[in-house]
Amino acid sequence: MAQVLIFLAPGYEEIEMLNPDPVEPDASGHFHTMSYSRYLLDEDDYIIETDEHFADFTGYSKEDVRRSSLSQRDLIVENDRLEYFMNVEEQLSHGDIVYIEHDIRKKDGRKVHVFCCGRRFFDVASKTIHT
Repeated sequence: MAQVLIFLAPGYEEIEMLNPDPVEPDASGHFHTMSYSRYLLDEDDYIIETDEHFADFTGYSKEDVRRSSLSQRDLIVENDRLEYFMNVEEQLSHGDIVYIEHDIRKKDGRKVHVFCCGRRFFDVASKTIHT
């Protein structure tokens, strides 16, 4: 299984929708509120669990995910898929954590730029490592 966190960076148009109460930056200007979502993938990269913010990022509800067998591949912009998955495989060849900046495709077709952190971990129930 893989656990994925996606973050929406301040400055992108959707940030106002996800952060209705902007936080003033500190004196250094280096700290900003970021919206995030967390979801889990099975061993075949199908999304099996989402948090309450997943629909804000992707437009896909929990029901959409359950009904349509949504996969990680479905979220990646088609023209970026090869580079995305090559980058993920390269990072996983060196460890269990992946950090990647990329675009995702929302249900309505719009692109959203995100920063992702994914972690591969051992599934005790199946006694296998999933990515």
